Amino acid sequence: MATWKKVLVSGSAISQLNNDAGYLTSGTAFNAFVTASINGNNHLVADSTTDGLSFLTGSGGIILSQSIANDSITFSINNVPNSALANDGITIAGVDTSLGGSITAAAIGASGNYVSSSAQIDGASITNNTVSYGGVSVALNGSDSTPAFDLSDATNYPFSSLASVPTLVSASAFSSPSQGTVRATINGNATDVDTGLQTGDSPQFTNLTLTGNLTVEGTQINAQVANLDVEDRYILLNSGSGTIGDSGIVFGGSTGTAQSGSALVWDASYNGNDGRLAIVNAMGSNDTDNKTPNYYVAGTIVGTEANAATNQLDHPGNILVSSSGDIFIYV
Repeated sequence: MATWKKVLVSGSAISQLNNDAGYLTSGTAFNAFVTASINGNNHLVADSTTDGLSFLTGSGGIILSQSIANDSITFSINNVPNSALANDGITIAGVDTSLGGSITAAAIGASGNYVSSSAQIDGASITNNTVSYGGVSVALNGSDSTPAFDLSDATNYPFSSLASVPTLVSASAFSSPSQGTVRATINGNATDVDTGLQTGDSPQFTNLTLTGNLTVEGTQINAQVANLDVEDRYILLNSGSGTIGDSGIVFGGSTGTAQSGSALVWDASYNGNDGRLAIVNAMGSNDTDNKTPNYYVAGTIVGTEANAATNQLDHPGNILVSSSGDIFIYV
């Protein structure tokens, strides 16, 4: 007969067991180091049972400090000598100096790699010393007022500056006689243009934003996207059913077969229609029938056995936690 059985966890009082006599033992044996060494040489062995181990520090490099109150040793690095470094110098403009040393401007100038901050570079010394705008070439720091620029890409150019003005078109209008058709009427002549958005077309959009509702009256929606974001807090599955039946979510790619996978299913008929969340190891994405679960998901309630029964949790594998912290499993 299924009932609630108590579960013992780490920290439980031994008094919770009714038949614990002779079953518990205590072991305190453990391994310990008996010596210490540096680089595997000259093992350090205490001279007496109260001998101490001292750590000494030098004037530079690794410095040791201790805190008696915190029982700790701190390692820090300070004043590392240059001789202990792999690279103990730097080179600036071909002039070498050691770390901590200095280089004068005269020394850098003597190397031939120094340019005075007050010096100016002559335009003739620059390989490309002109700029070109619309076919007009101007030297650096020069000017040219010749109006020879190409205005084919110009914007906001004054209308009055045009050499000739084209003939204007009068009596023009645009309308849409039907969905997806634009009609251009120019000087009394009408021309219809198919925009590819008529009722029989299948247009594609890079981005589409709908300010109203979207109603799909087909049998299937394919959302071929990398990630699907749903702003709603709740999702209703099997919304059109007026009878008790299973529903769930199929996780594609979990079985290695396209259009199928493992599923998280609500087994509606479980235990006289109590219903229970279950796992189906393999099912197709287009399956519409009720499924036989491979195993069930365990639930937890905090309260009493009566609370568990009222909330239909008194099913095998579920867990009950009492107000005193005791844990029970229904088996």
